[in-house]
Amino acid sequence: MSSETERSHGTVKRIVADKGFLFLSQAQGADVFVHRSDSDEGVFDSLQVGDPVTFVLQQSVKGLRGVAVRKL
Repeated sequence: MSSETERSHGTVKRIVADKGFLFLSQAQGADVFVHRSDSDEGVFDSLQVGDPVTFVLQQSVKGLRGVAVRKL
């Protein structure tokens, strides 16, 4: 087992900038919620719909959540 956290790949599906969150789509699986505070510094404001990203999946009370989001 790798000591590094496994990163998933996805695409920015929808951005709700005024509320500070977005949704990512994955090739397989459910859409992933991302809060502004869960992206690497400065990344959230540079993202546009359709941008490819990597992220770490976490299960939250409300469903899947993406953290450590990085733009490719």
